[in-house]
Amino acid sequence: MGSDQNIWFTDPADTVVGRVTMAGVLTEYLMPNNLEEPQRITSGPDGALWVTVIGGSGAPDEIARVTTGDSVTEYPIPTPSSVPVGIAVGSDKNIWFAEAGANKIGKITTAGSFTEYSLPNGVIEPVDVTKGPDGNIWFTSYSYVGKISSHGVVTAFQVPTANSNPYDIVAGKDGALWFTENSANQIGRVTTAGEFQEFPIPFFEQTGPLGITKGPDGRIWFAVGNLIATIDANNNMNGFKTAVDGDELASGPDGNLWFSTGTSKMGVFLRDKMSLSPTDLTLNVGQTMDVTVTESGRRHTWTATSSDTAVATVVGAGQGQFAVTGVASGVCQVTVTDDQLNSIIEDVRVN
Repeated sequence: MGSDQNIWFTDPADTVVGRVTMAGVLTEYLMPNNLEEPQRITSGPDGALWVTVIGGSGAPDEIARVTTGDSVTEYPIPTPSSVPVGIAVGSDKNIWFAEAGANKIGKITTAGSFTEYSLPNGVIEPVDVTKGPDGNIWFTSYSYVGKISSHGVVTAFQVPTANSNPYDIVAGKDGALWFTENSANQIGRVTTAGEFQEFPIPFFEQTGPLGITKGPDGRIWFAVGNLIATIDANNNMNGFKTAVDGDELASGPDGNLWFSTGTSKMGVFLRDKMSLSPTDLTLNVGQTMDVTVTESGRRHTWTATSSDTAVATVVGAGQGQFAVTGVASGVCQVTVTDDQLNSIIEDVRVN
């Protein structure tokens, strides 16, 4: 999402960077060199969009800075044929990117200064990067998920399933990193200490998960074939059919999930919006708080659950209100889910 509150995307086939408003108005901008292939895009700390670009016909691979007014500045990457793919903003406010062709992780300042870091032997073809909850940049590569500090210290963790081809990666609300395993048809989870879990995707007709994101409801969502799917706190998966196959995913400012399709089109997965009142679920041990659920769209039935009943319990379902009772000091999460799997997750703090 750009600083203008629109969704921005790339279309490598047509050499364009585009934006779509929440009303569905789409505008495309040609890159300066019509042989370039823009890959991934992220919103920078300077209010501009930053794009990984594969050059064509001998042109260098680049990182491009694109303003919301369509002014483009291109910075050639020092390593030739680096094949930049994933891109993200780090905790240091620099722009980090994966160099699949050079087996490096690179960073560029908003002033255009590069630093590149080689990955350890055997850690090859990095694809995606994201800012982790520990302040490091996390990345996926052919058989590894790894992290790199702001000073370039790399730690790589081998994924339990060999040759699983980890693809996209995102930080979850649970403090772990979630990633798609494209060749193994699984969703992976890794803690910041390098402990893995893997979850096979049960949709047998759809394989090869690609994009993954944290949704506006706090859940992990991913694209696999012609499904936009989610995995809940109990690691159960549900998928929703779309008209075309999805690729990259992003949460929009409208509370919906937007996805690219690889066919010069953008899709939007519409969710009914949920909210809780009060929004601050802080209470004392022994205190009970009534919480009201409101939701746009049609009338739903719903359930509310606590992630840790030793900290707080939840009573009530389906009537638009539930009660949270503090049991012991700590923090847990309450998840409210309706019959269409729209949900919202909020922290509960017990003093």
